[in-house]
Amino acid sequence: MATREEFVKKIKEIYEAHSVYVGTGNGELVKDLTFDKVYKMEKTYARRDENGKPLWGSDTRRDFTFIGKNYELYGDEGMKNAQAVDCSGLEVSALRALKVIGEKDDFNCRSFQEACDEVELKDLQPGDLVFNARMTYDKNKDKWISKASHMATYVGDGQCCEARGRDYGTQRRPLSAGSWVVGGRLDWFDDNIPILTRNLRYIQGNLMRGEDVRMCQQQLAKKEFDPGEIDSIYGKKTEAAVIDFQRANELTPDGIVGQITWGKLFEE
Repeated sequence: MATREEFVKKIKEIYEAHSVYVGTGNGELVKDLTFDKVYKMEKTYARRDENGKPLWGSDTRRDFTFIGKNYELYGDEGMKNAQAVDCSGLEVSALRALKVIGEKDDFNCRSFQEACDEVELKDLQPGDLVFNARMTYDKNKDKWISKASHMATYVGDGQCCEARGRDYGTQRRPLSAGSWVVGGRLDWFDDNIPILTRNLRYIQGNLMRGEDVRMCQQQLAKKEFDPGEIDSIYGKKTEAAVIDFQRANELTPDGIVGQITWGKLFEE
């Protein structure tokens, strides 16, 4: 089984290879695509306009227009590892490559959403998924539920990797640039605790900042130790909350978040 860190790395690799958007794409190499093959893929995707007219012919032309532009920009060498993915195909390709799912396993954005535990956007961790969704009333459950129509992967530092569309390909964009309404966390990885790459501490005049500080603050707040504003800055109030947490868990109360304190923060 793979880790969340490996999943994020694989998602970034697919994006950095200048991968393109093709309906029902799940990681097919762009260099191996033919017009007929892409046409069949888009026909399977089966988009239609508001009058019911099939769009797979025009979508195929859009795909190849974008592919051509990428070859002009990056050349054969730059496109040698480029893949064809749609919004959920980006994640499917990464998960298949890591053998988290089988080669024939497939998920669309709604089935990914159903497989996730819901996470608020403010609590996202690298490797979580984010969804555009519309609200639908479920009579059987007597409540409103969200049904995903698009998705991306949160890769940390306020950024998402996304198979955005036929005219955009895969992109890395700020979380705030998308219309995301809900997050989700897959319990499919070996590590449900994010990896700590440095000790976190209060440094006067040169405060530590970053994604790891934000996750620390979130976990402190979740366990009812007030770190102050969750702002990704390791200030005095965050240090005080860490010391209180360490004392409550019989750890050395030094205000430094090392591996032991980090692990305790993420214990359920």
